[in-house]
Amino acid sequence: MIRKFGNQSPFQESINCSMAQEMLPSPVATASAVTNPEHLPSLSEEDNVVDNAEMNDIVSPTAQDLRDARNEVGRDEEHNLIASNKVEGTAVYRPDGEKIGRIHHLMVGKTTGQVEYAIMSFGGFLGMGKELRPVPWEALDYDPEMGGYIVSAEEDTLRNSPYLREDIEPTWDRAYGMHVFGYWGVPY
Repeated sequence: MIRKFGNQSPFQESINCSMAQEMLPSPVATASAVTNPEHLPSLSEEDNVVDNAEMNDIVSPTAQDLRDARNEVGRDEEHNLIASNKVEGTAVYRPDGEKIGRIHHLMVGKTTGQVEYAIMSFGGFLGMGKELRPVPWEALDYDPEMGGYIVSAEEDTLRNSPYLREDIEPTWDRAYGMHVFGYWGVPY
């Protein structure tokens, strides 16, 4: 058995891999063991015994434990990173504290990995009548006290901002980006 202790260089890891490959049985030996069981190494009774006390000490997490752990991702306000699933659904406010919508989803550049737009959801009831509007990520400011994002825009600015139609997907090209970013006064 090869054990890895501490940080190893790539060279040391490659040596360990080579040694591990040398320890593996050849395909011929493996095929022979399958067709002829006497070629298998013998195991003692002690090798097959599982200590029930050890098994009782193993505790699997419940589904609720896993949900709680997943919900803890991105909640630490002391760090700059947040999980994307924590951003989706986050409230969006005006500077005066009025809640105006939620972040529906994010649009991420394929090659840059940077968030370009937050698609905001405004209005609606039970999913009906909601409007989706792309807002450049740079136009949003996170407010830890409010636990949401602030967009500095008057009602008419929001009402007249570019929106997404349910039946037509925008091109998401440079021209569309310049249009949306230009509307919000953010350089593209």
